[in-house]
This record gives sequence, structure tokens and C-alpha cells, in this order.
Amino acid sequence: MYAADGFLCHISTKGIREMERHMFEKGDMVVCGNNGVCRIEKISKLDSIDSEVLYYIMQPVYEKSSTVYIPVEGHSTPIRTIMTKDEAMDFIKKIPTISEIELAGDRERESQYKACMEPAQAEGWVRIIRTLYRRNEERAAAGKKTINMDERYMKMAKNCLYGELAVSLGMKKDEVEAFIESILDKDEENA
Repeated sequence: MYAADGFLCHISTKGIREMERHMFEKGDMVVCGNNGVCRIEKISKLDSIDSEVLYYIMQPVYEKSSTVYIPVEGHSTPIRTIMTKDEAMDFIKKIPTISEIELAGDRERESQYKACMEPAQAEGWVRIIRTLYRRNEERAAAGKKTINMDERYMKMAKNCLYGELAVSLGMKKDEVEAFIESILDKDEENA
């Protein structure tokens, strides 16, 4: 369970490795906060800062023009290893059991989305995606447009989820959504 701004986002970590606070190595693939999947390019002191602090210097897999710098010690950004292929397949099969966010009200919505994004866990991303799919369908049925904030969080959650699953499963990011649907359709037929 993760709390932010007084809102709880229930995150089950069964089948997913816990956030890790140990030293990663150069070349490791990790999920780094909302930066998504990153490859650790090196671990070193920053040349521009006169300091003895070591940093993970990471390259986001899907943002080649970006570089992420996180101190090895004392950082608050969640960093964890990516799911293995088996963990990713198990996770996809449990997606139907992941609940939506119980939205408290329009003013609290962003805090609730943040509470699910901040721990950088796939379950929280799915909760946002499921909630916003339903919410967008309801708004469309009522003749209303999608809200910009909802679009922004949907995009962030999908980027993080599909990015991690793509790397774990060895596929292209734009193939993940259809792959998830095919797995869930097969499971539904066999039920």
C-alpha cells in the first residue's frame, strides 16, 4: 500500500519484485520512477559537481535524448529491476483482477493518480488505465470531452506499463496493448 497526499493506492507486490535499495550495476535495466525503463549507463560522480556522491547515470529506453541522474544513496525515487518474462506474463493474466481507483471527487483526482504513479509499480499504472478508460467512456456517452489531466495520466501510465512489458517480453512497445488483449481473450475463452 502506498500513500500520497492522504490517498491510498493499494499496490500488491506479489509476483513483482519489491523496490530495491541495493547497488545496481552498469547495464542493468530498471524502472526508475515515472521515467519508465532505463538502462544504467554508468555509476560515477558527476564531473560538474564537486562532490563524492555516486550517481546512477541512466538512459531511458524510450527517450534516447534524455539522461536521468539519481544518487545511489539517499534518493527518494523508486528504482527497481524490471519484471522477468515470466513475471510479466503472470502480471498480464492478473490484470482483470486489478481494481479501478475509487475516485473521491474532481478536486482529489490528481492526488489519487499521483498516489498510483509514484511507487512506479505496474499495478498502479493498470489501476489508472482501467479507471480512465471507464471514465472516458462515461464522459463520451454524456457528450463530454476528455479532460486534459486525465489524458496526461493515461499517457504516463500507458508509457510506463507498456514500456516495461515490452522490454520484459522482448517486443515493441506499440505491440504490447494488442498482446495483452490477445492473452486476456484466450484466458476468457478457456475459463
